[in-house]
Amino acid sequence: MHLKFYLFLLFNQLFLVNCTQKCLKHPKASVPLSIDKLKSIISPCGVEKLDALGEHIKCEQAHPQIINSLTKYKLDESPCAVAMYLSTLMLESGNLTYNRNHYPPPGIVGMGTRFMLNPYNLYIFVKSNPDLFTKYQEIYKLTDYPYDENNNFSKKLILDLLMKDEFSFLPGAWWIAKGAEIIMGCTIKLATCPPDGQVDTYIKKCLGVIASDARMRAYQAVINQIRVQESQDSIKSLVFK
Repeated sequence: MHLKFYLFLLFNQLFLVNCTQKCLKHPKASVPLSIDKLKSIISPCGVEKLDALGEHIKCEQAHPQIINSLTKYKLDESPCAVAMYLSTLMLESGNLTYNRNHYPPPGIVGMGTRFMLNPYNLYIFVKSNPDLFTKYQEIYKLTDYPYDENNNFSKKLILDLLMKDEFSFLPGAWWIAKGAEIIMGCTIKLATCPPDGQVDTYIKKCLGVIASDARMRAYQAVINQIRVQESQDSIKSLVFK
């Protein structure tokens, strides 16, 4: 047993030293994301604030919704897609504190969910996912009409529905998988993990925001967490089988 343990430590160190971007180009069928791993990525997790009462969600409650979102849109097959999803989610929701836009006060009507998408993007999300809204036909039918930027009532109804836990994590995963291409004409695919030099281009072109140092650091931090987890899982399967 002691020999196996020392072999585990040795292989772990060797793997981490030698693992480069190419390690991420052939991911396992599903990127591991345990509740403990999620807590280490998003910390502190779901702190309630006075300007957003009732909007926060703890990692324990968010975890199954995140897994469902990653799985539904097949992001869980790509470490880079998972990293982009989680890092953007973390920044846009304020570590799962916000579910609706508040800034500048009083906030942009209809902008929200955990990915903080604008109302037009959320309208397209609903229109593109009829299977999700069979129980909410009154909301889905709002997309029978052309999008109207001046119709705050319609935008508010859509966001109020999408703020529910069963929906609030889905638009972000859909955006990375499909929405960015539909709406932004984004051609960079995360499935094969773009080179590091293209990550900032993806953020600017596909997320439509500035590739700030904070976003780049958040993305790299999540990639590093996934890399460590995958290396440990791979080594355990070799040493402790």
